[in-house]
Amino acid sequence: MTIKYKITMKFTNNSLLIKIFFAVFSISLSLLSMGCSTMARKHDVNINLTYGPSAPGYAEYVKYDLSHNYMKIDLSGTTSYLDGAGKIIGKDDISVQAKTVFENIKSTLAKEGGTLNDVIKIKVYMTDINELNKFEEIRDKYVNTQNPPTSTAVQVVKLWHPDVKLEVQAEAVVKKSRLAK
Repeated sequence: MTIKYKITMKFTNNSLLIKIFFAVFSISLSLLSMGCSTMARKHDVNINLTYGPSAPGYAEYVKYDLSHNYMKIDLSGTTSYLDGAGKIIGKDDISVQAKTVFENIKSTLAKEGGTLNDVIKIKVYMTDINELNKFEEIRDKYVNTQNPPTSTAVQVVKLWHPDVKLEVQAEAVVKKSRLAK
């Protein structure tokens, strides 16, 4: 399913900082949607969204058409999953869960012609930030460490299942010529 959005920004607040922020944001979106080939003069942006497989209230990923050459893929938070016995894979092991998460992200990107080298940003939610080094050891086996993605890690009280230790949200930019048909 493809949805077109038109974003129009109007300012009613006289705050100069807010106006500057939204002007820069709007111009950036305009440049991306035009392939950065010309200077944007208009602040209306058309964004085509395509949703990946989903469950009620949830999409595995969303693709944004950025230009003539690139698509952005935003993946929902990915966690270790239940095995055949209904148990979380790597219940007590952050390294096993991290490996499972990155294999899941890799698989999801591959469905759309992407790879982990296309990942530009990851957000990590962990129940114990003291295990960040263990997570990073596994992460570095999957991402391009020469040109790593931006990364944020935060500690949370709990995730969707008591045995899940981390959740990773990823964003990737994929060349359209590689996209799965």
